[in-house]
Amino acid sequence: MEKETRTSFDLRTVQDYFENLVLESYEDFKKYRVSSKLAITCAIFTWHFYDWLWANHKSKLQDRLNLKKKGDFQEFLFNEQPAFRLLCEIANGSKHFDSEGQDIKATRLQHGFMGPMLGILESHLTIRTDTQLFYFDHILMHCIEYWRL
Repeated sequence: MEKETRTSFDLRTVQDYFENLVLESYEDFKKYRVSSKLAITCAIFTWHFYDWLWANHKSKLQDRLNLKKKGDFQEFLFNEQPAFRLLCEIANGSKHFDSEGQDIKATRLQHGFMGPMLGILESHLTIRTDTQLFYFDHILMHCIEYWRL
């Protein structure tokens, strides 16, 4: 049976959290993909969904994945879906001003990327690591799709 929380108003279950915070913030972000506010909000909700999963399904996750503590679950997610590592750095770095993350070297709003149709220029929120440039919306989409499985 799914556990319920007492401290999140009408969001009581993992499913409530996913539908009302993760998916709704993602729908808001998709309407304006260059909004730092919407990106950060969605990053925080999407990353911290793992906290709700761990709290609700800790013993199942420990048994099935051979995990001992929540940090092991985090490392499992980073290995399963590398986009989670970047999303975690965005979520925690934004929430705490800076984080101990080591992968992201810079984030910014960049203009002038060629869109799917020739001649159309697009803007993106980008994440730069030592070796790659990522579009934030792609990172976010990969993480949300992982949670949907």
